[in-house]
Amino acid sequence: MSALPPPYAAVAATTKGFLPVDEGEALYDAARSAGPGLWLEVGTYCGKSTVHLGAAAREAGAHVVTLDHHRGSEENQPGWEWHDASLVDPHTGRLETLPHLRHALWDAGLDDVVSVLVATTQQVASWWSSPLALLFLDGNHTEEVAQHDYAAFAPHVVPGGLLAVHDVFPDPADGGQPPWHVVQRALREGFEQVQVSGSLRVLRRTGGVRPEPGSPAARLLVAVSGHPGLSAAELVEVSGLGEQFGAASRELLAAGLVTSTRFERSDCWSRTPAGAREVAALRG
Repeated sequence: MSALPPPYAAVAATTKGFLPVDEGEALYDAARSAGPGLWLEVGTYCGKSTVHLGAAAREAGAHVVTLDHHRGSEENQPGWEWHDASLVDPHTGRLETLPHLRHALWDAGLDDVVSVLVATTQQVASWWSSPLALLFLDGNHTEEVAQHDYAAFAPHVVPGGLLAVHDVFPDPADGGQPPWHVVQRALREGFEQVQVSGSLRVLRRTGGVRPEPGSPAARLLVAVSGHPGLSAAELVEVSGLGEQFGAASRELLAAGLVTSTRFERSDCWSRTPAGAREVAALRG
C-alpha cells in the first residue's frame, strides 16, 4: 500500500474528518488504479478524503467532483456524538464546512484537480449524466439516503470502474448498517469486491451485461441510439417494450451502456461510448 506523499499528507493530517490514516492510504492507493476520467466523491465534510482523492487524481490524470451540501450529516448535528461546535456558522446557526474544504484544497494545491459541487445528492441526481471511473460514497448514512446515493450514481460507473464505500460495518455492534447494505446490493448488481481496509470497501464493476440480440435490453439500447433525447415514456412507445421497459432499463444502466438525465418532468436518455460500441456490435 502506498502512503500519501508528504505535501498532501501534511494537509490531510490537519484537516477535520473521520478517515483513519490507514483507510486514507487505502483509498489513495485504490484511486490511483482507477485511471483517468471523472471521479465523484459523495460526502466531502472538510476535505480530508478529498485531499487523498485529489492527490491520486493528479497522478492518474483524472478529475474529482466532490459533492456535499456542507451543512453536515445527521450525526454531525447538535446533540450527536460527532458534532463539532467550532464548525457552526454564526450567521445561520448551522454547520458550515465549505470554507474548511476550500482551505484544504488551497493548501494542498488541488484547486485545478478538484471541482466543488455544493448541493444535495437529491438535487444533483436529477441531472447527473457523466460516466464515472470512480465513485466514492461517504455521505449521509441513513438507510434512505445511502440507498438513494447508490441508486443515483452507481449506474454511471463504467465497466472496470471503481466503487468505494466508507464506514462499512458487517457487525451492527461496530457501526450503522446502511453502508454495509449498499455494498451487499452492489455485489448483487454487477460489482465484485477487490479490497477491504478497515471500514473501507473497494469494488470494481465487472465487464457488464452484453445484451443478447433481440432481447428487451438490446431493443431498448437500439431505440436509445436511434432516438437520442427521448423521455422514458417516449422510449416505451418507440421500443414497444411495455412492461419489460423497467427491467431492460435497469440492465442497461447497471452495465453503463446508457445514462438517464431528468430534465423538467421527463427523463432524457442517451447512450454512453460503451453503449455505442454495443450498438455497433448488435448491428454487425
